[in-house]
Amino acid sequence: MLVKIHKRVFMNYIKGKIKKLIFYSKESGFVVALFRVRETNVASIGSNKTITVTGSFLDPSIDIPMALYGDYKKNDKWGMQFVVDNYEIEKPTTVDSIIDFLASPFVEGCGEVTAKKIVDAFGDKAIETIKKLNEKYEIYICSACLNTFDLDNSGIQFKNKYDFLRKNLPFINPQKFILTSSKNMVKADIQIDDYLPNFDNDTKLKILFPSYHNKNIDDEILKEKNIIRAGYDWKTGWKEISKILLKNENN
Repeated sequence: MLVKIHKRVFMNYIKGKIKKLIFYSKESGFVVALFRVRETNVASIGSNKTITVTGSFLDPSIDIPMALYGDYKKNDKWGMQFVVDNYEIEKPTTVDSIIDFLASPFVEGCGEVTAKKIVDAFGDKAIETIKKLNEKYEIYICSACLNTFDLDNSGIQFKNKYDFLRKNLPFINPQKFILTSSKNMVKADIQIDDYLPNFDNDTKLKILFPSYHNKNIDDEILKEKNIIRAGYDWKTGWKEISKILLKNENN
């Protein structure tokens, strides 16, 4: 479960990961754990130090990057502890942090190898950009899953794509996943696709996502069809889309 609680101004914080659960009550959510500090504004703690933290957590997962807010206090019996008032899961932004996040226990069943494949497939700005787009626009993920050469096993494609989307884009409501045999039946104000024939002429804004099979399409053809090219490199495609659709946020 992704939990984000707004922090109070000027509150002490520590950023890092829970490395070991010493005590956890499922009934109350109370946790005593060892926390590896990466960054903090508490001078007496410093960075790269493991300390004891206590507080209530909905899901105290190990090795998940998070920020804890509260006070560093001395317990008469157990010594110095960081008493957690609230916390938030940190959003991954760099390539390494995205891989680290996807490979963590927070994304069940996704190891480091799979995480690297996901980043390679989407590009390093994919998750960040899609999340921002989802905050500003009503996003629907439309994917064609029917294999006309193997109709009997096409159901597996539907399930695999659904599971992939649920795991890697948890912030999008699965009711907005459209798994179909033809994308042409879906209407939208903005369309992002890598295949030219999929574009609807009536769509107000059409964006061609870069791929090996469309990089040689003449710009004049795109101009005639009123299609914007999101660059030529698929690894930076989502970064280019961010520039197009999130202009105010990028200024």
